[in-house]
Amino acid sequence: MNYIGPFLRVNVLKLDNMLYQLFYLSKESFRHILLNSKCGIQMNHKEINNKSFNNDNNTFRSISPLLAIYKKASPVLESHNNKLFWREEKFKKEILVKSNGLLCYNLLKLYTLAKQIINNEEDKKLNEFYLLLAEKQLVFFINNLRNSEGYFVDKVQESSEDVTLKQKDYKIKFSDQLIIMNCCYLLHLQKENEEDFRNFALDIFQVFIDNKEHLYSESKEELLLCAHFLKDFSKMSNHPVAKFVLVDLIELLLEKSESLDIVEFNNKYSFYSSMFILLNDLPITDEIEKFNLFKTKAIKSVLGDLEVGKGIVNSQMNSKEIEYNSDDIMNLIIALMLYCKNDSSSEINALVKDVYRRYIISSGIILSWPDTPDINNPERYRSFSKKSEDILDEQYFKLNSFPSPEDSLLAPVFVKDLEYNIKKQKFKEGNSSFDSYKNMYIFYLIFNNLGDEYLKFHIKK
Repeated sequence: MNYIGPFLRVNVLKLDNMLYQLFYLSKESFRHILLNSKCGIQMNHKEINNKSFNNDNNTFRSISPLLAIYKKASPVLESHNNKLFWREEKFKKEILVKSNGLLCYNLLKLYTLAKQIINNEEDKKLNEFYLLLAEKQLVFFINNLRNSEGYFVDKVQESSEDVTLKQKDYKIKFSDQLIIMNCCYLLHLQKENEEDFRNFALDIFQVFIDNKEHLYSESKEELLLCAHFLKDFSKMSNHPVAKFVLVDLIELLLEKSESLDIVEFNNKYSFYSSMFILLNDLPITDEIEKFNLFKTKAIKSVLGDLEVGKGIVNSQMNSKEIEYNSDDIMNLIIALMLYCKNDSSSEINALVKDVYRRYIISSGIILSWPDTPDINNPERYRSFSKKSEDILDEQYFKLNSFPSPEDSLLAPVFVKDLEYNIKKQKFKEGNSSFDSYKNMYIFYLIFNNLGDEYLKFHIKK
């Protein structure tokens, strides 16, 4: 018996615990959705069986990998023969470009992170499969999610009998094109001699440049997404024009931040949180002093909307109930975690812990939490060493207050929104629903911004 844990298991919150918990939850939730939910168009099993990584590996015999994910589903699970199943009659079979682009991008981000740290053969084979699946997804998007002009657009699957898709939305969104661009470029970086994907990404970028004057009429939400995706592309490609356009786009967002629609917006904390994340670790030098000043202004605005013991304090406090979107909440939490790395004062630490307790632990934002890996699993150890001195405490993986998917019969996903009753001072139990975009965006936030911190637990110095 190498390890049995402490007698009393008390939830102890520290920044590294909170960070690791979120990353582990997101990684396992993403894997569950991708491989086991069947909530989308699935990869043909013949393609899995014909690959060398399938030999003598039970993992690949029981999965149903997604080529594309549907818009919505019920996360209420059914159990048959000790296996959990999503209810397929509840699937809303719309296929949104952004949800699917983020699905593929998250998959590639997990691949790039895992490639640096895993050292056992079974995990290496699964990671090889992730890369193959990402390529299959991109090919599917390119062949099935474009309109007659070549732009990526939202579609709907009208029949379960085939994958023929009908165009649903005729609006062309810049952010849809950019997330697919990033997937193509990231795949190019991970696979040798994949110049076709690089060239395709650069073609998308050129079309974006040719039409960027239309950005000025877009909403702040669309501009923010475009800026985040363009930042990712600039860091990946080191493309000088991409950096120039990124500067231009950030300056446009700074202008919009002065307008009344931001100031009066009830969830302005989300806008400023997202701006802080955007301006953190920028791959540019132009206008950097001005951007750093706004970054300071953004985090001060966020902190000004928070109070220990009360959480987010804004104009909605005068109403009976406060509504929160889960992606707004996660923007806030990621921004605070990034800020806490540079300001570790006791006041900021107390505020981060209070926000985490209120909006992660007590709110119902997460329906269930995957169990901690057992002591035979390499993931339970720093550097996957399986040495007793490297074992990570359960607190790095899961909070004791959360049920597992098996116990709750709920998928480990983020809900779409929350309601807080001010008089009762408690969160209202909301409808259990799965929104693919909300979840894929939250995973994107976590993998993109906390991935390097996760690696630090496993890469030996």
